[in-house]
Amino acid sequence: MPKKVIRICSEENFKKELEKIYDDMQKQNIPEEDIKKYFFIVTKNMKFFNTFDYVIISLSATMILLCLLSYFESVSWYISALARIFLIKLLPVYDWKHLKNKPCLLDRGETSKGTSNFNCGLCENLQRIDVYDYLDEDYLEDKYINLDIPVIITKSLDHWPTDSSFLDAVTNEHSFFFSYPCKYSGNIHKGHGNVGEIFNRIQHFSQFFVHFQNCDPEAVRAFRKYAFRPPVVPRSYTPTVYNWLLWNKDYNTSNHKPIDLIEKLTAVGQVFGSTHVRLVPRSNCEAACPTLNIKLFAHELLIFTSLWDLEYRPMELAENMAVIMEIRG
Repeated sequence: MPKKVIRICSEENFKKELEKIYDDMQKQNIPEEDIKKYFFIVTKNMKFFNTFDYVIISLSATMILLCLLSYFESVSWYISALARIFLIKLLPVYDWKHLKNKPCLLDRGETSKGTSNFNCGLCENLQRIDVYDYLDEDYLEDKYINLDIPVIITKSLDHWPTDSSFLDAVTNEHSFFFSYPCKYSGNIHKGHGNVGEIFNRIQHFSQFFVHFQNCDPEAVRAFRKYAFRPPVVPRSYTPTVYNWLLWNKDYNTSNHKPIDLIEKLTAVGQVFGSTHVRLVPRSNCEAACPTLNIKLFAHELLIFTSLWDLEYRPMELAENMAVIMEIRG
């Protein structure tokens, strides 16, 4: 039995082929009735795609590919960062911020942050935070990170740029200066601009606070050149996934400002000045463990795990800057 062959071609080429066959058959004086029968048989076994079909197929294939790639952690993070940058750049055209508090069509349930159950016995008797000049990375991991206990190291940032040299260095990085930050909060800008626009506006304020997260992959890499991974952080942990900048001057407030952290390990480095830091126990340990209040001074490094939420309060006097590094375990 002969095998059935189905050709797939464009609509335009298909019509041209039919016209050519029709002309040839007329030249051979084949009766019109026989020509119709022939074309009926041919068209019945042929299929063509129009432009709309190709668009639908291409979009479907792209969506399937993206869904498959999203299972890879690094690709998923990169896609998420690009999506956030797109939404930020969309703001001048369409203000979508009112939608973020709308109810979802699908119930996504509680987040992992809300459903994590920590061992509260690790922190219920915690009265103070240990402070070291230096610390071995294995000792840090065994005694502090694995037990969810915060710790301060005073001489782990000696190789970071300090004071104005840090600002000069990072602002000379175009990929950082022209990037659009995520999770911005401050009193000098509505949050629609890029980092350069925010920094330029700061020059007109004698009292200010700003903090934001770098979510553009290129900006994260540029920022890491100067706020690089402290040597005390165990090598088993990946490089900084996200980094934040906290900057304020003569800003007097009693309110603590929350920082939305998502990674397993966080390191807060005080570039210059000082910062009031508050660590609040998460989830099931909120009532069992004490809230820790810390004053972080210049060049000190605070390391803590995801058992704790981070809040900070700007210092009332002078100019202060801190960097937050989220590190994936």
